[in-house]
Amino acid sequence: MRNLKVIQDNEVKPLTRTTKAGVLKRRPEVEDQIKEVLGIDAAALDQRLSVRNYQADGFIKPEAIVYLIRRSLDLGDDDSVNHLSTALVGRLTRMIAGKVSILSPNLREDCHSEIVVRVFADIVDLSTDRADYAQVSFGDWLGKKAVDSIRKCWKEHTQSQITDSLTREDKGGDEDAADPEVRDFRPSDLRPEEYGLFIDKALRVLKDNEREAYVMRHLWEWEIENADTQIPTISTYFGVSPRTIRNWLVSADKKIKTWRDQRGT
Repeated sequence: MRNLKVIQDNEVKPLTRTTKAGVLKRRPEVEDQIKEVLGIDAAALDQRLSVRNYQADGFIKPEAIVYLIRRSLDLGDDDSVNHLSTALVGRLTRMIAGKVSILSPNLREDCHSEIVVRVFADIVDLSTDRADYAQVSFGDWLGKKAVDSIRKCWKEHTQSQITDSLTREDKGGDEDAADPEVRDFRPSDLRPEEYGLFIDKALRVLKDNEREAYVMRHLWEWEIENADTQIPTISTYFGVSPRTIRNWLVSADKKIKTWRDQRGT
């Protein structure tokens, strides 16, 4: 693995992606860390990459690692790409585990792999600047990737589970709409900076059945019931009555509200 210090003055290329607020910029501490890392040798870099505690001295921020991977790809430095990518995957493992915990255990492994693929697809694509935001706020960027992947994994799985043989109870859809206990809380009323925390923390207070039903109803916008048996519904997916689903959602909603009240959001 060769020294990453190829450009003598440690020049760091600026970001190019533009938002409504203007061109994205890295935080000063990320810029400084990139320049610092560009000045160390291979052995020192490996030692730094082995530091996993973000509060420890020597910890390299994931925002910096993303830049270093793209830079090494641009330079054709495959050794550096492999070392840096391995380190980033190690960081991702813990971060992704928290996000996919809202899924059933049998879905988590596949979804974890899906998120990693999506993350690296953007990072290694030097023809675009889609990974620029990963160098500004890696956690937020990963959160968006995770939500998209979780939605994809869940929909593919649930769609494959819905068959015409599933039976339904209590087909009166109007009863659900009129039920005053079912509050139509949706994550869309969260501020953007809250969304990742909502996925990571709030849904963990729910039981497994409540969590799955809540996500299907409020994130994926599935119906609780429908007279058309060709339309997948939450009640047919679980094989329980719509009234049971409504009870789960009421319980989940109360727990989510308590969590938000405790945080003052």
